Amino acid sequence: MYTILEHTADKGIEAICPTLESLFEVAAEGLFALMIEPSETPASHTETIEVHARDLEGLMIRWLNELLYHFEVHHRLFHQFEALELKQGETCLLRAAVKGTVVEPAGIEWRGAPVKAATYHQLKIEPRDNAWYLRYYVDV
Repeated sequence: MYTILEHTADKGIEAICPTLESLFEVAAEGLFALMIEPSETPASHTETIEVHARDLEGLMIRWLNELLYHFEVHHRLFHQFEALELKQGETCLLRAAVKGTVVEPAGIEWRGAPVKAATYHQLKIEPRDNAWYLRYYVDV
């Protein structure tokens, strides 16, 4: 449900999903797919992650960077994502269940360079023909 985009010093993801909730789920799947093959590791635990922002673009960047934080600091490799609650308004909110496992960083077979951060570079989230479109780039 997503396409990997090549860029000079970055990599990106482009996706079209039927709902806004599924767009956040697919964005997370694509993020981990840029670095590794997460489906090769079985899920051993579930946790809930909640992020807030002023708008959808900020919410997407916070969501992706929060997942990267859990990966880098707590060595959590996530591969299943379910948006439990998504609110838009003065403050946007995403609360999601994420399934994954703890991995040893030295044992990871990298698909490419590790992702450093999700960026606002060419970020786009918009409704298109009864679906939602997303494009984002990450620093590698």
